[in-house]
Amino acid sequence: MRHPQSTRWPGSRIALSGGTKRIWLILEQPPAYTFVKEFYRLTRTMRALELKIPPPLLTALFALVMWGISFITPLVDYPRYTQLLLSVAFAGLGLCIILAGGWDFKKASTTVNPLKPQNSSTLVQSGLYAFSRDPMYLGLSLGLFGWSLYLSAPLSLLGIAGFMFAITRLQIIPEERALEERFGEEFSAYQTKVRRWL
Repeated sequence: MRHPQSTRWPGSRIALSGGTKRIWLILEQPPAYTFVKEFYRLTRTMRALELKIPPPLLTALFALVMWGISFITPLVDYPRYTQLLLSVAFAGLGLCIILAGGWDFKKASTTVNPLKPQNSSTLVQSGLYAFSRDPMYLGLSLGLFGWSLYLSAPLSLLGIAGFMFAITRLQIIPEERALEERFGEEFSAYQTKVRRWL
């Protein structure tokens, strides 16, 4: 079968050289290049924001986004008493987990400042930290879940997914990098024993 010398589609050209069947991809209007460029810019922005936004502020920002979503998406109608009970229960559970995690840090006499993980004097592995490496961020996520139940907007759950991605990228990963540098093999062993969330 004879191959055409060139084939075009929007944004690119494929040239096939007859007998050798070598394929050359030439980007003329590079949508792929634009995507890569924007992705690289986003990556640089996220790196610049690492350990810069306090987790409670990040939580508040996503709670605001979820609130906005509740105005433009369908709501679920269920008894007001049930709505309040469930939302308070999950938010209260999240708060208890946050306070318990903070107490574990206090008992270990190490910093609770999430923006300065390099100042940690002790690698906390007891209490809630025996079951989750990041119980306080888990508590914040549960608080947002309670907020979602209060809003009665199923699509507001997307805000929780966004929060978990953002807190992982901007806070947890840089924290773990700093802790690994500070505690070395002790932290690596802890990572193998305990999951990040649950």
